[in-house]
Amino acid sequence: MGVVLDNLTNYLYSISEDKHFKIQDISKNDLIYDIVLGNSGLTCLAFDKEYKRIFIGNRSGNVFLYDVSSV
Repeated sequence: MGVVLDNLTNYLYSISEDKHFKIQDISKNDLIYDIVLGNSGLTCLAFDKEYKRIFIGNRSGNVFLYDVSSV
């Protein structure tokens, strides 16, 4: 599991063991993005604020990279 808040955009990025990656606008209480990734639970989340990228790792050892600059 992992949670990151981008305080510039008020977006909350989260991952969970049920394989969901979600982006929520907490100022509007609005779910922007929800996707199921891979075949195993998501375990690690890292956010690069400078380049607006999200790194997500799962139990199988895969790493997913998302550019969230346009979100």
